[in-house]
Amino acid sequence: MRVPSVEEHGQAVREIVRREGFMSFIEIFWAIIEAGPLIKSWHIEAIAEVLQAVDQGQIKKLVINQPPSTSKSTLVSVMWPAYCWTLDPTLWWITTGFGAGLVLRDAERMLQIVQSPLYRAAWPEVEITKRRPPVSLIQTTAKGRRYSVQLGGEMTGWHATRAILDDPIKPSEAAAITGTALAETNALISQTLSSRLLEGPRSALVCIMQRLAAGDPSDLLLNQGADHLMLPMRYVPGAYWDRGCRLGKLDPRTEPGELLCPDRYDEQAVQALEIGLETPQAVASQHQQNPTPQSGAFFEAGWFKWYSDLPERVHYVQSWDLGFKGKRGGRNARASHSRVHGALWAYTSNQEYYLVDEVIGTLNYPETKREFQEVQSRAGWNRAEAILVEDKANGSALIDELRSECPLIKAIEPDGSKEDRAARHSAVFEAGRVWVPNRPWAEEFKTELINFPKQAHNDRVDTTSQAFDYMRDKTRRYAAALHGLADAMKAW
Repeated sequence: MRVPSVEEHGQAVREIVRREGFMSFIEIFWAIIEAGPLIKSWHIEAIAEVLQAVDQGQIKKLVINQPPSTSKSTLVSVMWPAYCWTLDPTLWWITTGFGAGLVLRDAERMLQIVQSPLYRAAWPEVEITKRRPPVSLIQTTAKGRRYSVQLGGEMTGWHATRAILDDPIKPSEAAAITGTALAETNALISQTLSSRLLEGPRSALVCIMQRLAAGDPSDLLLNQGADHLMLPMRYVPGAYWDRGCRLGKLDPRTEPGELLCPDRYDEQAVQALEIGLETPQAVASQHQQNPTPQSGAFFEAGWFKWYSDLPERVHYVQSWDLGFKGKRGGRNARASHSRVHGALWAYTSNQEYYLVDEVIGTLNYPETKREFQEVQSRAGWNRAEAILVEDKANGSALIDELRSECPLIKAIEPDGSKEDRAARHSAVFEAGRVWVPNRPWAEEFKTELINFPKQAHNDRVDTTSQAFDYMRDKTRRYAAALHGLADAMKAW
């Protein structure tokens, strides 16, 4: 039996990649630069799809946010430029990031692919000018080049068709990258890197990083209209910090908390990683790609306090916002889907308030009813002294249907605008009397309050103000009763 030659293998590879695109290139050349096997995941396919859209001129500016150690640099900084040279070996590249060592490491890994016998057999027209070129400047005989430099390094005189910005901020220094330092980093991107890009149909800027802080380079580019591929470690339905991509929803997950790549990081592994990040804020940003701003119009990050265990003597209350799309009572009312939020709060007689748990999702009416009924048997939820449901749309329908079997339901008519309702409770938060559990989802809850009203979804704000109206009145009556008892004791 005749063994096919390298050249014959190369022709077969060339045809496969031409026909099937970047994902096939990843599968074929992965073993050249990675010791472990490729664990295929939908998120790798999504990255391949969105980068191919850049190749085709559909996307000119792209931000990819994903957790650490999920192959972002391997795919974007190493394999993608090597693939693009198979399409056009004349392309000019600038690749940059926070660390010179990492930037040059990825250039070296790309060179391994381009100089491999299989790649050279498949694409002989992609020829490197020197056998051992300096990894900071790799050039093709077709006049293409890859210039790799640390962000803030020498870029004067260097231009590019495409630029890759890979981790412009060192994750371990994220807490210190604020104010002037963050402004300087963003200025390097806006004024230096962006000015190096040539105009033309093939021109593109791709930034790939973990979210680290509000106002970080991701924010900068997204505010300039960049397409967004947002890949949280745990799925968040309707995440308001996802700016969206023109290719549509590439994340196939549907269940809250569903993992990004369970074959690589299962629940136990993800929990260990979350513990290693030490703070919920770090988990929210680096794993969930949800950076928490420090202040908002009504609430500030420093006002929230974290707890691990509830006090012994607390009272529980549920608060629900059962959103609705369409006209109440319309023909398709029960088939419509909308964002549903339920929160379990606990409070003490001395006016300390604790967020305990939440339910959130995009549900139709039957799903909302089932979720509402199921949660009533959960620990804590089954001890609620009242179940507050906003009396409108699906809320009104659920109140009418379930009041007989659930007498604790209280129909709530909103008092004032959303802003008025948030404002009347902000002083309680500022006083440091509001506690949230030391859990990753609580950071998402906190961030939604801080961002209010500058976001698409405000369900958590609505349920919070509804719960606090109730808890405020209960604690006031309790305080009044104590004063009355004290006066009676004195008189006696």
